[in-house]
Amino acid sequence: MRSIKLIFLLVVLLVGCRQGAQKEAGPNGGELEKQEEETPVETVKDSLDPLVADTPEMQLEERAPDTLYNYFGRTRQGDDGVAELIGSAASVRFRASGDTVKLDLEVTGNDHGYALVTRNDKLSWKYKLSGGKRTSIAIPLTKDPGWNEIGVYKLTEAVNGGLLFHGARASGLSRTSYDPELAIEFIGNSMTCGYGVDQDQVACGEGVPFDHHNPYEAFAAKAARTMGAAYNLSAVSGAGVYRNYGEADVLTMPERYGDLYLGEQGQDTWPPENWDPAIVSICLGTNDIGGMRNGARADFDRDAFVGSYIEFVNSLRVIYPEAAFVLVDSPMLKANDDQLLKESLNQVRDHFSDELIIGVLNFKDIGISGCEGHPGIQDHDQMARQLRSFLIRTLDEIAEMEEKTMS
Repeated sequence: MRSIKLIFLLVVLLVGCRQGAQKEAGPNGGELEKQEEETPVETVKDSLDPLVADTPEMQLEERAPDTLYNYFGRTRQGDDGVAELIGSAASVRFRASGDTVKLDLEVTGNDHGYALVTRNDKLSWKYKLSGGKRTSIAIPLTKDPGWNEIGVYKLTEAVNGGLLFHGARASGLSRTSYDPELAIEFIGNSMTCGYGVDQDQVACGEGVPFDHHNPYEAFAAKAARTMGAAYNLSAVSGAGVYRNYGEADVLTMPERYGDLYLGEQGQDTWPPENWDPAIVSICLGTNDIGGMRNGARADFDRDAFVGSYIEFVNSLRVIYPEAAFVLVDSPMLKANDDQLLKESLNQVRDHFSDELIIGVLNFKDIGISGCEGHPGIQDHDQMARQLRSFLIRTLDEIAEMEEKTMS
């Protein structure tokens, strides 16, 4: 059944590619929809009373939260009905009708956080939320269509604390019909979680590092959305395969991955039983090879990197036995370091080439216009186009293999 669905999805994606090319081809052969920006009609409030109707037109539907909201990514639903969005771009989706929908959000801890809200996957608003208090956000709704698709995304990393979703109020609330057949797991570092992407509200060099985070606009999430895929980002800034960016005493990504909060293994584990991605994409190696905050560190150990990478892929194969793998290089590395990563990833690919579908994506002609030596939003657009094309080719390989198996 899964193979038939993937073949159908591949046909749809290929037709979409041809239609997009007929309209307007992007610089790398693809086309990405641009997010419109609109000023919110209501400013963010610092507090919110319990969920009661403000006016006769703003009724909270009396249904259990688990019948209204769909969650994606690293999230946790509490017994009290409050959901915590944990990982970068973790999200909740639902439908609302009426003039306005009010969202009840809360950042855990005392530091501020960020949320991005979408309406019908076209308009988006970014909000800075104060820590330690509940915040009410009002989003205008349209009459056509009658039901509006609402998405709420967490923009900071797991280490920055959670984003609590207490619920929503509108004249009508309904469960989303959004249920993608295709799912992709993205594992990575600061590029995957959108470090340095967003300079709209805070300029580079000002504020704190996560003021510039925007995983929604980063290459992985953007590529998945253009494919109509559900996705999860398991990303930590500075994380490596066998060592991290200047932090030998903290956990590497293979050590973090199985924990829901991407920290030390606790009672809450990842992934859930119903998460079954067709593709696992890994973007690691930048921090193993390049970078050191203070002073020098030992030279890059290629054997240790390749060995740890192979071990990590093997552990992921146990979790996702039917998944194909895409290994992604880094536009942040230059000259010799870039070539070293490419050769190392090829070694990992070659180790598994007879056992599973696995490929290496080498980004081409990507600039670095973001904060602190990271890709900017236009750079991520180009990366997303290239990744999307590679993922579609990977789905083609999966379909071909499934056809051979079925024949």
